[in-house]
Amino acid sequence: MKNFRKIILSLSLISSVNCFISAQDIPENWLSLYNELESKLQYIDSTMDSKWDGEKYCTSYCTNLLPANSAKGPEMLEQLPELNNVKAHLHALDSMGITSIDLAIQYPTLVDSFPQANEYLFYYQQVVQEIRNRNMQIIVGCQATVRDSVYGHMPVDSFYMDLNSVRYKAEKLQMLQTIIDSLQPDYLTIEMEPETQADNLPLDFSFDNVMNYVNFFLNGIDKNGVKIGAGSGSWDDLVFIDSIAKLQDIDYIDYHIYPVNQNCFVNNVFKIDSIANVYNKPLVIGESWLYKATDEEIIDTTISPPDIFYRDVYKFWMPLDSLFLSSVIKLSHYSKTEITSLIWSNLFFAYIDYLPVYDSIWPGHVLNIAWQASGPNIYSHTLTPTGELYKELIEDACNPFQEYFPIFHMKPIE
Repeated sequence: MKNFRKIILSLSLISSVNCFISAQDIPENWLSLYNELESKLQYIDSTMDSKWDGEKYCTSYCTNLLPANSAKGPEMLEQLPELNNVKAHLHALDSMGITSIDLAIQYPTLVDSFPQANEYLFYYQQVVQEIRNRNMQIIVGCQATVRDSVYGHMPVDSFYMDLNSVRYKAEKLQMLQTIIDSLQPDYLTIEMEPETQADNLPLDFSFDNVMNYVNFFLNGIDKNGVKIGAGSGSWDDLVFIDSIAKLQDIDYIDYHIYPVNQNCFVNNVFKIDSIANVYNKPLVIGESWLYKATDEEIIDTTISPPDIFYRDVYKFWMPLDSLFLSSVIKLSHYSKTEITSLIWSNLFFAYIDYLPVYDSIWPGHVLNIAWQASGPNIYSHTLTPTGELYKELIEDACNPFQEYFPIFHMKPIE
């Protein structure tokens, strides 16, 4: 009876989400992708309903603190001393019921020899204090900073000259220890997404090298009470997850979910869950969002992630984002994840209408328009239907007596 009730409520959710797409029709040039993704998401959601028995697990729900993402580079320091954007963002997320914050502090931001490293450290000490003032947990992801023109504003090119694996290991070990000693996060993910790392660093991130890096960092750091994890994307070869899970000193497995294409959600997330169970390792979903790409685009090496990510900001995607979000939250209960993060926190506060002109301009400009749109709503705590859904499901997540996935009536898209 519980499963039947849960499936009926989930179907009601899907129906109520989709009925509010009419305020802006799906543009014809996006309709094929929309339909492809919708079909995949409906299959994923029905699969989750068939696997999950409805028993809730009190996961800590999370999102990225975008104003403090180190990829922003020197512009972060302009927020000092008031940190108004950080404070407003945290206040809005706290009002949603978010209990953990994902801080992306990427290599080489806090490497001693990196320009302005001491200033960045001071900045993050103030940010951490603001998070702790709200009694939130902190998970730090320490990948390499992105280097594309859309997201990558940290000036690293000259710093990477003559970079080799020996220097990388020494510098990152120092940075990881600085994060532990000076910021004291609850969780620290030391390596993640090997394919992405290889795109952003002039180094080899094949399997043997990744495991060499992970073991080097584990053997060199003093945890000082901080939980240490590592992992990969659900699209990466699961040999990374399996090998990391075997390491005695790894405290948790962190994995990211973006594409729903191929086996990246079904079946890979269930295989990751099985690996974690075999080695008795807790799971963290450190990042997740619906990656809006076709099957062909997933394997097209000429298309970069920013070419896909800028698509997220359009209002007509809200029903699919909501369906993806609901499936990930069901997964968090099924897999008993300690933390689950839905990354693009600005979309909890604003999407923008699609305009054909956006197809021919720089993706970064489109993202800036969307970010500007979210600002007033962040300050006023005005949520999009996707944000309302996340808030609703967070509120119910830790109540064992509340039927999960109540019939959620989304507000019309204005």
